[in-house]
Amino acid sequence: MDKRVFTAFILSIAIALLYQVFVMRPYYEKHKLQTFKTQPQAESTAQTETKAIQDTVRTEEPAQKSPSITAESQVPAVDGKEPSMEELKWNPVDGEEEFVLENQKISVVFSNSGACIKELTLKDRAPQKYAFISPIDPDIQPMLIGFAGKKIESGIFTARKLSDSQILFARDAGMFTEEKIVTLKPGKFEIDVQYSVTAKEKTFFENGIEFSLGLINKSPFEDKREYIESAVFLDVEKGKLFSQRIDAKKIKNIEGETVWGALKNKYYAFIVKPSSKFAMLNLKPYIGKGNVIAYLQSKPISIEPGEKYSVNFTVYTGPQTLSNLVPYKSDFEKAMYFSGILGPVNLILIKSLNGLYAVFKNYGLAIIIITILIKILFYPLTHKSFKSMKQMQALQPKIAVLRDQYKDNQQKLQQEMMALYKREKVNPMGGCLPMLIQLPIFFSLYRVLSSAYELVGANFLWMDSLSQPDKIYTIFWGGTSIPINILPLIMGVTMFWQQKMSTADPQQQKMMMFMPVIFTFMLYNLPSGLVLYWTLSNVLSIIQQQYVNKTKPEPATA
Repeated sequence: MDKRVFTAFILSIAIALLYQVFVMRPYYEKHKLQTFKTQPQAESTAQTETKAIQDTVRTEEPAQKSPSITAESQVPAVDGKEPSMEELKWNPVDGEEEFVLENQKISVVFSNSGACIKELTLKDRAPQKYAFISPIDPDIQPMLIGFAGKKIESGIFTARKLSDSQILFARDAGMFTEEKIVTLKPGKFEIDVQYSVTAKEKTFFENGIEFSLGLINKSPFEDKREYIESAVFLDVEKGKLFSQRIDAKKIKNIEGETVWGALKNKYYAFIVKPSSKFAMLNLKPYIGKGNVIAYLQSKPISIEPGEKYSVNFTVYTGPQTLSNLVPYKSDFEKAMYFSGILGPVNLILIKSLNGLYAVFKNYGLAIIIITILIKILFYPLTHKSFKSMKQMQALQPKIAVLRDQYKDNQQKLQQEMMALYKREKVNPMGGCLPMLIQLPIFFSLYRVLSSAYELVGANFLWMDSLSQPDKIYTIFWGGTSIPINILPLIMGVTMFWQQKMSTADPQQQKMMMFMPVIFTFMLYNLPSGLVLYWTLSNVLSIIQQQYVNKTKPEPATA
């Protein structure tokens, strides 16, 4: 590496560090999420924005909380006889009560105010815990069920804990009665809901009922690129997924034979599947800035006096992984990153990653092996590309003569250069086309390696988590902190080296030397698993380029 390349590399590092201080770091401080390790129960950014709204939403004096109460403690025995469940079910209750259901995966706090989820904590990364759902507004909490076209209000239900994993909610609403039985499945990220309405007189819900998905928090890991998405899976064209970011300025309701609806952040999903197909995923503005509330809306419902309308809901609330979602056999895995034209490629990559992990028990090694396999797969294309670039390098002296000879006539210069390529049987695009063919694989790798939940907490060498940048040190300067991520800098060195080997034209070299600087910026704060792939891919390309450079030049066909 000569002095000019070394100087350019040093300048690129300096520019990268200054970029972090004056551009990325202020943005990060402004939108910072609480870290998973230091404050596992801390509120996320979404919670902070909506917490200030609670005082204006809850104008009435809050009711005193009472402990979780069993049926036996609610109503005293009469004449030595325990009250029946039917008697307990309609026994009026004053104020809010909370009930907790918990298994090895999740802990859920239910409220009898609306018969809904008040708080939900995931324990998938024990002993740390993650507040996936927080108490924000009693009229928007997940699992509220109301009637479309009207504001859902959190009426008081009588609540009875039937067992350690099941709660019955009931209330008399005048024209009809409602019952809701929630069951927490043992050892799963799953809640089952049985909902029924019994009419006292003829009842017609023109717009059906609505099941609130509420609001979810962002994932507990530092990622300023993260956003919340809504998703709906329709029974059309053998199943089709529609997803969009939660943005109050761009609300688009998705209508059709709705199989399930979901809210998801980068790593976790809250998926609701009714037992019968619903009509749409309805998005409504919420007074919190930039927020909307998602509701699953059913088709119209008509109930005769004495008749009962029933519907069940399967609620999945946990990590977006194939092992968790595929067993439901409802295309829940489509909520991950398997939709779109590259979906099948993404699926192959994550299955390969998990398969290699099952053998080597390390995702870092799995990424290395996948990188090598991809290089072997595309070896013929890259070899042809490198040979074409070498042939172009051999023509540089002749091209330089033409440029000097026709420097005042660009049209003639282009004609003579094309004639030269034809005589020498060199395709000037031969180095680019094989690389373009590989772009879909790169985009899929980017999607999978930057979104795979499996990489969360997966360490490799000095990297604590392949889902996070590989920060090894933090520099404190001027009231701020600068993370030192070593892998993107190593990647920049390999890219400088590769560019210098593959480009002979001095003008092109000057232009291409900016590429490593640009890519260092782009990858500096991306997951280390992705940067590991890119760095190793560069190293393998350098080895292949050196091999091609040592072989005797062969003319390429046009």
